[in-house]
Amino acid sequence: MGDGSSALVEEIEATIKGAASGSRVLIIRLVVGKGISVSKMEIVSYLHDKFPGASIEIHDGKQSDAVVVKDIEVE
Repeated sequence: MGDGSSALVEEIEATIKGAASGSRVLIIRLVVGKGISVSKMEIVSYLHDKFPGASIEIHDGKQSDAVVVKDIEVE
C-alpha cells in the first residue's frame, strides 16, 4: 500500500478499536478517489491481519460499497 493508503487503514483500525472498546467514535464515510489508491481487498486483508477473529464482509452496492467488521476482540 502507498503512503496515503497506509495512513488511511491505520486510522480505520484505530476507529474500529475505539468502537469495540466502547469508546465514542466518529463513523467515517470514505470516498476513495484521485488522492488515494487502495482497493477494498487491501483494506480487508489489512483488517484480517489486525483483527484475526473478526468477521469481515464486503457489501457491493449500486452507488457505494461497504466493508463491514463484526465480532471484534480488542486487547
